[in-house]
Amino acid sequence: MHQLNRRFVVLFSLLASAGCGAAQMNESQQRSASYALHAAELEGASHHPRPARLLALARLEMMRAARASDDGDESGATLLFERAKTDAELARQLTRTLDEQEKTRVAWSKLGNNESSSPSGDGDQEHNHRGGTL
Repeated sequence: MHQLNRRFVVLFSLLASAGCGAAQMNESQQRSASYALHAAELEGASHHPRPARLLALARLEMMRAARASDDGDESGATLLFERAKTDAELARQLTRTLDEQEKTRVAWSKLGNNESSSPSGDGDQEHNHRGGTL
């Protein structure tokens, strides 16, 4: 009987330490997801419709993950924190892409305006190094 109790104590200790490990892992994942969310916000994700939807989804997943963790569903919390992080990172990258596309569009627009306002009036003519047309 004493040996059975000792096995039970050992088994209980192992399960408890595994639970603590999952909780610590979730804390790490929560910090990582929070950082990704904050980085997406700083990047300006809320200023674009598609990234803003991803940001909202990431926030919702963070809340669900916290609730799952509070309910003892560590594996569910882990999955939801990972999804929140991924959605936040996607929002950040999409924001960067959209901002770069806008910068490119503006640059091409300026380039087009400069060519059409050239002294000769013909933006398609090539000029030699002395300013004359070829």
